[in-house]
Amino acid sequence: GQPLKGATLADAGLRTGAEIQVIICHSQHLLAGAVDGTGSIWDLEGPTKVQGFHHGAELHSAAVSPDGKFLGTAGADGQVILWQREPLDVEFNLQGHQGQVYSIRFCPVSSSLFSASGDATARLWDICSGQELLCLRGHRRDVNACAVSPDGHVLATGSDDYCFATWDRRSGQQLHFWDGRRGEGHSGRVYAVSFDGTGRFLATGAVDKKAKIWDLRKGAGRCLQAFTKHTDLVNSVEFSADGQLVASASDDALVYVWKAEDASLVAAHQHPMAVMCASFSEDGGVLATGCSDGQLRLWKDSEQLHGETLVSSTSTSTT
Repeated sequence: GQPLKGATLADAGLRTGAEIQVIICHSQHLLAGAVDGTGSIWDLEGPTKVQGFHHGAELHSAAVSPDGKFLGTAGADGQVILWQREPLDVEFNLQGHQGQVYSIRFCPVSSSLFSASGDATARLWDICSGQELLCLRGHRRDVNACAVSPDGHVLATGSDDYCFATWDRRSGQQLHFWDGRRGEGHSGRVYAVSFDGTGRFLATGAVDKKAKIWDLRKGAGRCLQAFTKHTDLVNSVEFSADGQLVASASDDALVYVWKAEDASLVAAHQHPMAVMCASFSEDGGVLATGCSDGQLRLWKDSEQLHGETLVSSTSTSTT
């Protein structure tokens, strides 16, 4: 892999060794958050650090609104915090979940935010008023992951109950439910769900070491591809913006980049420890990954089967 020229980020604003839980690429910015509750926003053009923040508890998830004006953070305290971006300040503390919040996503076409929690529910929030719009019930255990289709019409959830589901955003009605205990979907806890850019396909990742792609145009939700090279649980799956590639991150210390059309391998990025998350830049030219060693890494030229560490978060404590 080829490093970005001049990429020397000495401090990502995260405490030494803090496991990187989430990375989001939005426009030319990178949002990173760690298990110690700290996070930072970087302009990838420099790259230069733009802002830092602290959720207040162990951070599980973060998100950027489509217009870039708001941030969302969620964590072990059960809080979903909506932040105004300029100047950085808390807009709302969205309260309602009765357990840890593991995943949040903004809706691309409406003023709402979707959250998934250990209380076995997923909830939709109005970011203008801070009010709860929907509470989705149907999973029997922790809901680990959530996603929103690009047109905002469909929501997706993945759970510790070995199941994942799609839901109608307006009515809250369940559209399809894959039950792993009945041989559907995955044979383990589902840790990741992600839509492609068209909303027609859903990628999932699970404890069964598999990442899969599902065709949502079919009533039965047919499995199109199953990627089986990982040797440990899959923490994250993400499509590239054009939908041609998928990046899957795993406890096996690898991030694989593979083709959505046939699951053929494009790149394998080795890390020293478990990899918790991965995110493509909007142009697909850069892949950002977050590792349990507390380091952020950027990878370029994914046709190569290796990469370089470009961003370290281990040099300076924020306390």
